[in-house]
Amino acid sequence: MNASEQAALERAEALPQIHYDQAAFVAVEQLRVSGSAWVRVAPGDATQYVFVIVQLPTGRVGHPPDRIPREPGHYIVASNFAPAHEWHGEAVHVDYAMEKWSPRPNIFTAVATARFLSTLAIQLQQQGAPE
Repeated sequence: MNASEQAALERAEALPQIHYDQAAFVAVEQLRVSGSAWVRVAPGDATQYVFVIVQLPTGRVGHPPDRIPREPGHYIVASNFAPAHEWHGEAVHVDYAMEKWSPRPNIFTAVATARFLSTLAIQLQQQGAPE
């Protein structure tokens, strides 16, 4: 990472956590009620990130012979800036977020995505993942 990217990373990580906490709370409630969530994360830097999260069915999924068991806590996460990817309800590292959810290498998008999904993972664990 060059000095410019490092400075951008530090600015993005310095944004208030409260914005991510609030969005994750809304997502948990929506997931609990309907198995899906639509949330807008506005981390306080004049940007907005829209996420759509859909809980995947559990049990044996697919058609034989591709049928595989899937544990609870698997989701598809899509956004207004990148294609959908499976997410296992766990904390996400910035590098992984950059690879999966940043359409072009953008540290701000990667940090926002990683912070939101990591915050959501913690809240899902604390409040119990939807069934």
